[in-house]
Amino acid sequence: MLLYSREVSLVTIVHLGVKAAQAVLQRILEEGVGVVAANKFENYKKMRFYYAREGCIYEHGDESSLVYRGKAQITALMKSKKRLVFGDESGKVGIVRGEDISEVFVGEHVCCIARDGNSVVVATTVTGKAFVIDLVRGTVLQTIQVRDSAVVAVVKDDALFFIGRDSRLVCYKRVDDGFVRGAQTDAHYSEAMCLGVFCGWVVSAGRDAIIAFYEENGDALRFRKFYPRRRISACAGNVVAINNKASIDFYAVGEEPRGGEGAPVREKGLQSTELLVALGEEELDAALPQELPCRYLLRLLPGEAVACIALCKDHFAYTTQHKTRLYKSVRGDALRLEHLCDLEKCTDLLFFGGHLVLQTPLLISLFSLTMLEIARKISVPGYEKLFSLGDFLVFSESRILLGPALEESELNFPFRILDVFAGENFYFLSRTGAGATAVHVVTKFDVAGNAIADRKYIRDVHEVRGIAEFGGRMFLCSSSSVYSYGLGPEFDWKKTHLGELVHSMHATPGRLVLVHDDWAEIAKGFPRAADKKKFLKK
Repeated sequence: MLLYSREVSLVTIVHLGVKAAQAVLQRILEEGVGVVAANKFENYKKMRFYYAREGCIYEHGDESSLVYRGKAQITALMKSKKRLVFGDESGKVGIVRGEDISEVFVGEHVCCIARDGNSVVVATTVTGKAFVIDLVRGTVLQTIQVRDSAVVAVVKDDALFFIGRDSRLVCYKRVDDGFVRGAQTDAHYSEAMCLGVFCGWVVSAGRDAIIAFYEENGDALRFRKFYPRRRISACAGNVVAINNKASIDFYAVGEEPRGGEGAPVREKGLQSTELLVALGEEELDAALPQELPCRYLLRLLPGEAVACIALCKDHFAYTTQHKTRLYKSVRGDALRLEHLCDLEKCTDLLFFGGHLVLQTPLLISLFSLTMLEIARKISVPGYEKLFSLGDFLVFSESRILLGPALEESELNFPFRILDVFAGENFYFLSRTGAGATAVHVVTKFDVAGNAIADRKYIRDVHEVRGIAEFGGRMFLCSSSSVYSYGLGPEFDWKKTHLGELVHSMHATPGRLVLVHDDWAEIAKGFPRAADKKKFLKK
């Protein structure tokens, strides 16, 4: 399903392939069509779809023809195998089958129509109500009050899913001849733009560039999310379209599993260009971020999608859905890259000493940058977060320490490592306790003696988004404040409230760099000031 919001227009496309979605979206952008509905097409060049402009519905194929003419503006459109169903702002749900037209009045502005089988549809309104309608009899079977504002609906198996502006997903299970409220998720303070079903997952996308996957797990909803790098313009099944005005980029949420039912969804990156930016200290002093120059534009091969990248002083690597490519930086008058070799694909990349570390869920491979071959393989029980600290590599879960000669030792440290930074000593950030009593712990670790030298509990920091040592002090960054702690015996601390939402913090030899989210854009997702305060506290 695709929902596309531009000013007050709404577009719905059902079960389109990537090329078909691209063709329809291009027509939408060119002609300003209000609502679109279509079936799945085997040949997208000969596809036929229905679209509505104001109170009329047209069929588009070799030539457009009028299907229905009404008075009220049509705001929702859905195509089943035998029927065309629409909703308008006057509260009417129309059912078109050939020349026969029947109507059901729900009395409220219809904002979405979802199909439940071939004979039942669910129409939602701007007041948060959902009407289950029998298409054969033309009657309302059930009325559900889901929200007090507009919701989007989708049907999966024997359940209805609704999502509103606050992105709280609600599930209604089918019981006998009706639906009963079931599990729901918490809100994450962003306006939901679309809701669909793909590969067994319920998928939603929001204006803050969050794509969320939900899966039923007993009486609960399992949730995970990931973040595209650009703002979402539209979502069609497994495709998110990003409108760049001069062009449209398509982001593949996943692809159809080939290993049978239940195979995992594979996430792919944006099929576009990647920027490699090399900046000096003088350029970092530029007054505005947009003044920072791009030194090198690396265009990917056709069909490639970048999953992750790694960059060090002399080398650059990125992994796609098929392989990992390693380049060497050649610095002359202009920065350029020399392709060295291709490696197997991986889930994460980083540089450590003279090696490129390729990470998969159960195996860590160290590729020598001088010999251009695998120098060492380390088996791990699961996913590890890796920290490269000069000549040392630290594993977050198994607490393995890898030294300069690739010798392996186990750290005498009892907690999961959340972050690491190194000054004269190693400092590990961990967390102890659970719920409201949980506190962050900073541990000074003696590597030579493989023992804990000192430990400090930090009880007033709810979330750590960055950690660094600078000027003999340790800096921790939360969502809107920076805390600094003296590393001496007194362990004094200071707090600086920034008033802006901080995404991350990084240390350079001469300064601390804070990366801010665009708070002006994010604040639009908060209808009330209390919601904003609650978000900042979180």
